[in-house]
Amino acid sequence: MISGGGNTGTTGSGIWMRSAIRVQDCLISGFAEDGIRILARATGGASTLGNANLWYLENVTCEKNGANGLHVNLADSNVGVCVNGNFRLNGRWGVYDSGTFGNTYIGCHTAGNGTTTGGGNQAGEGALVEQGGNRYSAHIGASEADLVATTPGTDETVWILSETGGPSSSIPTWLAAQPEGTYFHGGAYATDGSSNNCVFLGCYREGSQGISQVTDPSIVIGGMFGNNRGVFGTQLRGRDWVGRLKFHNDETFFQTPANTLTLLINDDADALIKAKAEGDDVAGFQLLHFHSSDGYYIIGKHGTSNSSLPLWITTNLTTTKAGRASKLIGGKALFAQGVWIGSSVNNVRQHSNGNSVPSSGEYARGDITWHRDPTAGGPLGWVCVTAGSPGTWVEIRGTGTQTSGTNQTALTNSTGGTRDGTLAVVGDTSTVDQSAVINDNLTELHTLLDEMRTTLVNFGLMKGSV
Repeated sequence: MISGGGNTGTTGSGIWMRSAIRVQDCLISGFAEDGIRILARATGGASTLGNANLWYLENVTCEKNGANGLHVNLADSNVGVCVNGNFRLNGRWGVYDSGTFGNTYIGCHTAGNGTTTGGGNQAGEGALVEQGGNRYSAHIGASEADLVATTPGTDETVWILSETGGPSSSIPTWLAAQPEGTYFHGGAYATDGSSNNCVFLGCYREGSQGISQVTDPSIVIGGMFGNNRGVFGTQLRGRDWVGRLKFHNDETFFQTPANTLTLLINDDADALIKAKAEGDDVAGFQLLHFHSSDGYYIIGKHGTSNSSLPLWITTNLTTTKAGRASKLIGGKALFAQGVWIGSSVNNVRQHSNGNSVPSSGEYARGDITWHRDPTAGGPLGWVCVTAGSPGTWVEIRGTGTQTSGTNQTALTNSTGGTRDGTLAVVGDTSTVDQSAVINDNLTELHTLLDEMRTTLVNFGLMKGSV
């Protein structure tokens, strides 16, 4: 046991490593600063000069220290391992790693760190406070000035919602207008640094202390890390996923306990993410696939066939023109297998396109095939009116509203026609005004009917007068 006398001073740590040493089966308690401090740099000043890379801790307990149970920092404090460390009731963090390249923590435990009763903190002080029936942890990036000026629950970059609950003997209610230093960051585990690749494997955090705040690119695997709102790095936990993750060659798998679903990441060429359900008779459902030959991202490829590719996303590598003079730009969504539209999955209908009525396949009443290359006056598409294979289809045409050409003169407004003894051929009424020709023909027919009536009356075959 190494004792600091009850953290009554202002400086001093239990062990300060500046070289790679091994500490086992040791209790370190009551120091004003850190229980174990690992701060070393080969080019540092007198107090930090050294190289502590490859440090090792096993079965150590650091408790009731004024700052952190374990604090790691500077450029040559990397590639260390802590196994079965117990860090409790320290004034700030159980484990605070702000080193350069990362260390590994296996099966460690934290409790009561950063609370009013931890490491000589006074009543009303702490890294975990209560406000309005909730408890909030001080954000590791917030200043002590921010912490006394910002009401918990109003800004998550200052106070992070951690758990429900009221105040207690170790968790004070947040009060406004307190002096700086009343509130500070602290809690279970913390990392910072853009290149600090720490690994926490199977570590445990008790409740009622500041939440862990682990930043990217550090990783948490398994264990009971508690509230993960402060974990900004990668977290892989069976508790969240109810499954397990496997790494094999270049493949990454996730499987549920009963193996009913497998998730594969980058398991073969161009397949970025693939899911395989137990009993599925194809190679799997590719959630995201890159079609390198055509320059598309494909969402939802089912199996290996290119005939089952529902959604294509174009990129700047895409060469498809889709009936245009130039190729499509990136970011366009293409539904190459048609679109299914409805108010629920049970009443959707298919919309696709083609140049004729479908001749094969099963269709439901209400399915629509739009004409891919429509022409003026031709059908816009076809709608299935009787379900079947392929069912009964009728044309979809416009409402009769003219969209191009000249406006036509109504026949009722015409001034009549001119008789010339012949019937003229009526041309295309959609683009040319044919009212004069039609009226001329009506005049010819009227004259001929009059002549026919006169003949029938003269022969007594029709009543009336000539």
